[in-house]
Amino acid sequence: MSDSVAQQGLLGSDLRPTAPSDRSWEWRDFASIWLGTVACVPSYLLACGMLDHGMAWWQAVSVVFLGNLVVVLPMVLVGSVGARLGLAHPIMLQLSFGPLGARLPVALRMVLGLGWFSLQTWVGAQVIYVLLNELTFGMLKQDPLPLLGINIWQLLCFVGFGLAQIELVRRAGMEGLRRFARLAAPVLAGAGALFVLWAWVQADGFTSMLSTTSRFAEGQPMSGQEMAVFPQYLGEMAALWLFMAVNISDYTRFSATGRQQALGQLLGLPIGLTLFSLVGVTVSFATVDIFNAELRDPLAVVQRMGGFFQFLGLLLLGLAALTTNIFAHLLPASIGLVSFSSYRLDLGSASKWLGLTGLLLMPFMLLESTGGGVFTWLTGLGALLSPVVGILLVDGLLFRVGPIDVAALVEPQGPYSGTGGLGFCALLATLIGVAPVVPGLLMGLGILGSDVVPQRLEMLYPFSPILSLLLAAAIYFVLRKGVDLIMNRSENPSTDHPTAGEQSAVDSGFGAQ
Repeated sequence: MSDSVAQQGLLGSDLRPTAPSDRSWEWRDFASIWLGTVACVPSYLLACGMLDHGMAWWQAVSVVFLGNLVVVLPMVLVGSVGARLGLAHPIMLQLSFGPLGARLPVALRMVLGLGWFSLQTWVGAQVIYVLLNELTFGMLKQDPLPLLGINIWQLLCFVGFGLAQIELVRRAGMEGLRRFARLAAPVLAGAGALFVLWAWVQADGFTSMLSTTSRFAEGQPMSGQEMAVFPQYLGEMAALWLFMAVNISDYTRFSATGRQQALGQLLGLPIGLTLFSLVGVTVSFATVDIFNAELRDPLAVVQRMGGFFQFLGLLLLGLAALTTNIFAHLLPASIGLVSFSSYRLDLGSASKWLGLTGLLLMPFMLLESTGGGVFTWLTGLGALLSPVVGILLVDGLLFRVGPIDVAALVEPQGPYSGTGGLGFCALLATLIGVAPVVPGLLMGLGILGSDVVPQRLEMLYPFSPILSLLLAAAIYFVLRKGVDLIMNRSENPSTDHPTAGEQSAVDSGFGAQ
């Protein structure tokens, strides 16, 4: 493909750099997108898991908040670079990794989005199936289909919910999805409030929750052991959404100002996620008084509600599955596929092909065959993206302080082409940066036994995404500074700015010798 054709493909695609007239998104748009993203079952269960390890409700919720305060920092900083440069994440990655090298992190993000899209579509399909089964008085209960393990109505709900998500992205585009997020966010926030109100009325208050004592309190069995547990959960909280920083510029490139995206993310991620976790804690405690059993799964809670609240709860759980899947998984993965097609596909076509692939993965069979191991695999894949976040931070904040030459983005020998299309500084920093993640990931997948990995190294695994980010950022900074030093001592020491060829060497990590 010639330079002119490539330039026309980029500039005419959904990934084209945003013009000033396109940058109109406000703080509430970013807050709405995050509220739609974090309104999901994992967020609902975040603090609940910590209760089993002895924390009081307020300790668990505090850990969720503090952990997400950590993760929102790189999110806002990478988002500010996206807002300044107006670039989608595949193009942002190309600046440091080179056009060919960028395909590695883009592919990882695309596969991660595809896997989670498939699984979350099955989650949403189960909600729809329960709703329709209640409306038809149990008429949808049938024998499972051969090989699939689910009945025909469950399969139809799965396919229908998947196609609905694909069609929404196809027809709405970025602007339509922005409006959709604005409409969905207050509905989801109101749903959380209604859940808490229902729990308070049915349980006659929150006596059980408020009277529960932390096992770490003085005189309790785990007194004085807080520091053995709290930091571990802080690390896990911080890593939960860190992978989203890789593609956050897909949204912030439309921000009216850097402050708008920063404020929206600060409100939507740590505050929104903490509130949804608080909903999970209050409802879980209340179910003990209401049903004489602690129910953690929100779908199980809704199924026991009965009447209007049950119908409303099922609708809202379906909406939560929809918003999370689109903004966290389907949309970023589709944008990655647009770049892989050399901009021949638009966002709608990419979402169609990617979404259909997700349906063909048949997650209900994956879950059955792996025993839930697919979640470990996807979590580990997300952790492997942590060093990429560190590189984006350093490159965008320290080495991309000037304007970007849009026309040069697709030039084979241009200033962003690296060496042979590869940015060796970024690739080497990524390779070294994943080191803290690999041992724990291999243990989680059962490839390595606990006797192989030293205990001290195993204890670091909850912090490994943050450690990977910091390690890769430091290595990339040193490599780039080293290359800059070599270039400054090269044949043209008086030249203030490197030529296109010299800049290509800088971006690749190898200067002229």
